Amino acid sequence: MVLGGLACAGALALIPAGSAGAATTVSFTGSVGPAIRVVPKRPLPVSLGIKLGISSDTPGELPATLDRTTILFPYGSQLNSRLFPSCSAAALNRRGLRACPKGSRIGSGFAVGVGDTVRQRLTATLFNGPRGRSITFHLSGTNPLRVNTAFSAPLTTLRGGKYQYRLQVDVPQNLQVIAGVPISVTEFETTVRATRRVGGRKRSYVEAFSCPPGAQVPLRGTFTFLGAPTITRDSWITCG
Repeated sequence: MVLGGLACAGALALIPAGSAGAATTVSFTGSVGPAIRVVPKRPLPVSLGIKLGISSDTPGELPATLDRTTILFPYGSQLNSRLFPSCSAAALNRRGLRACPKGSRIGSGFAVGVGDTVRQRLTATLFNGPRGRSITFHLSGTNPLRVNTAFSAPLTTLRGGKYQYRLQVDVPQNLQVIAGVPISVTEFETTVRATRRVGGRKRSYVEAFSCPPGAQVPLRGTFTFLGAPTITRDSWITCG
């Protein structure tokens, strides 16, 4: 789910993000594990992984700057955000990681951003947002520049249709352009796997009744870029 990047400005030759003649391409997949090989009486804990890659079809050029990612998740799983403590982006930006209560961290991963000729990998930490209605993203890194920022991504339960949940991730403006240099997100990977005991029972942020080995369920992502066409990708979440 997605996001952020960093680059340093200076005397380096600028490689324009999404320059004329270049097209931005997106790869997008999901995974759930472990596989569920029985028919349980109650939903079982699972982890949910998302993998995103963004590139240009022109060698030597960067993809366009990512502005928003919207992910639609299918029916078949249960989110238990109400069972977990929460942490807000405002608290993280004021006090850092110590602001978040134990149990509010729900996932982790990384993001890669490129600007000019500089590439930076950021650590991504995910927290349950206030009232369980969002996911709080925290991005951090120290090389080549120091990054420490958090932002909120609304999480909505849908009614009817093909999909059950929608996550909307707006990339903060301070991660889109740094020192006048446009930033291209090229990779983002994250896994949500938080569990906690509630009433003597192990509960997971994501639970499912069914996930046969190799089964696939639909996943949709819509990616909005600055100065480039919006891209929608229909993909799959694979079990096991």
